[in-house]
Amino acid sequence: MGVAAPIQRDPIARPEQRLVAAIISRAWSDMCGASDDDAWPAISFLTDRFGSHARWRNELLDGMGLDGDVFAERVRRFLDGDLPMPTGLIDPDAPVTHAGIRMRTERARRRWQHLKDRSNTT
Repeated sequence: MGVAAPIQRDPIARPEQRLVAAIISRAWSDMCGASDDDAWPAISFLTDRFGSHARWRNELLDGMGLDGDVFAERVRRFLDGDLPMPTGLIDPDAPVTHAGIRMRTERARRRWQHLKDRSNTT
């Protein structure tokens, strides 16, 4: 897929930490992936300020000692283009080119903009 866990791989990480990292990584991958059906709930999970997705994200990240609201704010800033691609998200062993990463990033940003535009008209 070309996207690694947003948390540095730690050989002594507890199993539940690896599970949370895998969930976040999968959501990020879905957000940037080709399937809109997978992308919309992933964007919601990663960016929502309130609701069930925000609660689950915050609970998962809290178990790792991370603030889910701060994480979501950083994802929103990334999608707005205010932050570059976090280098920890790029798997150096993945067969994905920088052009592919740019394409996936732009796809996620277009989806984010679409959601923002929709929420501004309702």
